[in-house]
Amino acid sequence: MTDIPAQGALAQMAFDATAITASSTAVEFISTTLKRRDTHIYSRGIRGTRSRSKSRARIARTEVSGQIVMEPSPSEIDFLLPYILGGTTSMGSTDVADALPEFVIGIDKITKVYTYAGCRVARAVFSAQSGQAIQLTLDIEAETETEGAAGSFPSITLPTDNFFVMSDATLTLLATARKFGSFSLTIDNMLDTDRYLNSTTRTEIAPQDRQVRLELNAPFTSDNADLYAAAIAGAAGTLAISDGTTTYTMSFGNTKIPAEGADVGGKSELMLPLAVDLFNDDAGNSELKIVKS
Repeated sequence: MTDIPAQGALAQMAFDATAITASSTAVEFISTTLKRRDTHIYSRGIRGTRSRSKSRARIARTEVSGQIVMEPSPSEIDFLLPYILGGTTSMGSTDVADALPEFVIGIDKITKVYTYAGCRVARAVFSAQSGQAIQLTLDIEAETETEGAAGSFPSITLPTDNFFVMSDATLTLLATARKFGSFSLTIDNMLDTDRYLNSTTRTEIAPQDRQVRLELNAPFTSDNADLYAAAIAGAAGTLAISDGTTTYTMSFGNTKIPAEGADVGGKSELMLPLAVDLFNDDAGNSELKIVKS
């Protein structure tokens, strides 16, 4: 019998709040490294030989984690936003919150089907460069991996709504629309990934802090010179993504832009690298709220 190789093109993925079923949210993805990794420990005792005995080995820890890279459509973004930001979605608006809900991921890896429970988004990065699709990279931390038989993945309809591209994005900083060649918006939920206690699996993956940062590569022109000299007091800002049908407006309560000058790397255009730290403004506007319209 010929062993047919598993082809990544046939893999499938879905998300759900509690369990993967035919009604779960199917997602299109580019790649994933989400998987289980065991850590073995061995006896360090003296046995009169340098050889290790097969009977003196144990599994100490099981870590379940990895990345998912995708070019998300509105249906995929809508499912993920509460799990990225923490807050529930109400009337198209999702805000950050101190709580961070868990969810379940199912991946059909052809040879076997895997279910990942107790998943949390450790880090989410929306990014793009000129002329490319907007990508979403998720760093996932999970509590457990369960293996199922090949062919056990449910039949789920894939989304048909389209993805976004760089030209869909507009940025406003210091009350002025900006031109930029690339961007990366990172939401880091700063999870505690080392809470094993007296268990081989993590008993809880709790968020301990949050950092939100927008990194840009903007033309170093007189139009953007004020960004280099931005005051520490900061100001509100927005990043909007719209394909003409669906718009996501990302509102920043307060932006602080540490000064970093432009490099001269050759004869090409000078670009200004910017790392914009996002904060709440202490007046009810959070560091990141995303509104769909």
